[in-house]
Amino acid sequence: MEEPQFLLIMMVIVLAAGFCSVVFNKLRLPAIIGYLLAGIVIKNVVQKNFEMPESTDVIIEILKDLGLIMLFFCIGTELNMEKLRSNSKFATVVVILQLPLMIFIGIIFGFFFLKLDGVAAISLGAIISGSSTAVVASVLKAQERVSSEEADIIILITIMEDIGQIVILSMVTPLFLGSMMSAIGIIKLVTLIALFMTLVFVLGIQFVPRVLNWVGDNTSEEALLIFSVGICFLMAYLSISIGMSMATGAFLTGVIVSQCNHVHRIEEMVSPMKEFFMSIFFISVGIEVLVNDFINSVGMAFAIFLLFACAKFFTVFLGYYLCGKSFENGFVSSVSLIAMGEFAFVIAAEALKNNVIDREFYTAVIGAALISSIVLPIASKKMFEMIGKIRCNCPESIVSFGHMIYSARDDFTDKMNEFKGFNEFMIKNLKKSHFCVIFIITVEIIFMLLTNSATKFFSEYLHGIMTNLSIDQTLVISCIVYMAVNFFLLLLPLTTLIKTCRRMINVIIYIDDKGLERRDVSHPFYKKFVGYSPVALAVFIDLIIMNIAPGPFSFGRLVVIAVIGIIIFIIGLIYLRVRGLHSEV
Repeated sequence: MEEPQFLLIMMVIVLAAGFCSVVFNKLRLPAIIGYLLAGIVIKNVVQKNFEMPESTDVIIEILKDLGLIMLFFCIGTELNMEKLRSNSKFATVVVILQLPLMIFIGIIFGFFFLKLDGVAAISLGAIISGSSTAVVASVLKAQERVSSEEADIIILITIMEDIGQIVILSMVTPLFLGSMMSAIGIIKLVTLIALFMTLVFVLGIQFVPRVLNWVGDNTSEEALLIFSVGICFLMAYLSISIGMSMATGAFLTGVIVSQCNHVHRIEEMVSPMKEFFMSIFFISVGIEVLVNDFINSVGMAFAIFLLFACAKFFTVFLGYYLCGKSFENGFVSSVSLIAMGEFAFVIAAEALKNNVIDREFYTAVIGAALISSIVLPIASKKMFEMIGKIRCNCPESIVSFGHMIYSARDDFTDKMNEFKGFNEFMIKNLKKSHFCVIFIITVEIIFMLLTNSATKFFSEYLHGIMTNLSIDQTLVISCIVYMAVNFFLLLLPLTTLIKTCRRMINVIIYIDDKGLERRDVSHPFYKKFVGYSPVALAVFIDLIIMNIAPGPFSFGRLVVIAVIGIIIFIIGLIYLRVRGLHSEV
């Protein structure tokens, strides 16, 4: 590659970034929109009508990686631990509530409406799970319609979402590679990722900040900057070496660096680099988009945006409601977060690279992110006006119902605060429920990854023992055994989850002035939703999960599941009959 070629490519990209930054600053829109559009123009106009060097794609890919590393390194350094400590409880509750719900909604929508396969539907849930820290921060700063305290909490929620998406990205990376790896290879990769994350947080936070403190105290600012960025590239290299995204390593480095005493000096020095490489990153994302693909995927882009916006508003508003915030506060914060996050591009790019999604779907994700970045400033400017219209034009019955819901929440909160031990009781059961949910999801992911290799191995093993059976017959037997093992592994945690939820609901319904004492009274809600056998409910939910989750048997799967259900039902009837005879004796 000759120097004039490199300078020509840099000239086009940097001037496009500068022009878009000026234009969209005047329009009071996030510059990210301009960067994405600039990339689309460069790809579809400049490269088609002007002769560009052959090395253009290689240079853009390198610049894109640099921009990705610097962007997520800076996001990590902005993790203010003081603000995290003061508002962490509230932000954590909101994120823990809405992040899994966003993923679940994305999976259901992708699986049933977009007809995606299991892994592609999971990638959609991961893509829509977070909001953009850069876009949300720039809109809040430009409009100044939200108080600084509320804005800090909103930004903190986006940062906590980034942390959650780092975990999600680490989990879905081996999932994306599942079609190209053996079962043993997947297990090794997951174990390696877990060890890497543990070493980063245990050793990194103990060792790196002390080194940076010494460098900052005894050397120049240039040395501090170079050393910090060098560690960032080292972590990015280690991340991709074990199969993770380089964004994960860069973000984790930023979090570690944020713990040193000189983090503000590092942020000031890195900030210009971040702005420069961030523009190149988003331009390079836009360069991936072809106009024809963009036109063909407009409908899907609007569908993904509407899914993201509605799910984000609902889940964030629900989190604010459960945490005791007012209607206005929940509404404003929910509207302020309807911009798709930077990790949407990273996760979509990983899925595209591993052939989990096609280019049309990838283009639709970028289109949805563009739409969300355009809609957010408009919605943010009109949100207080929308609140006034809702209050004035909403039917009286709905307004009364809303007041009743908020009054019931406040009364319940006040009543619960009077009883010593209630919070401990709820936290203990919520932790148990959370563990059960994580265990169920983990089991299903492992079974989904190991389906082909495990059933094939067991089928060949059976064929070696039962030589009178054909390979197809042993394959059917192995699939049935595989699904039965899956069923019984889920049965215990599902039963525990139902029992735990029933205890919490029971306490909420029956709590009285005496505290947490249970009373043996009949309640319609209890009879309808809680009075059934936990095992029976667990069996029913287990069968639904097995039918929805990807697994063996493309045909006849429902029949196999129905047979398992009938067998369990007969066993249950026999058990109840024997129990009844013993009680009569």
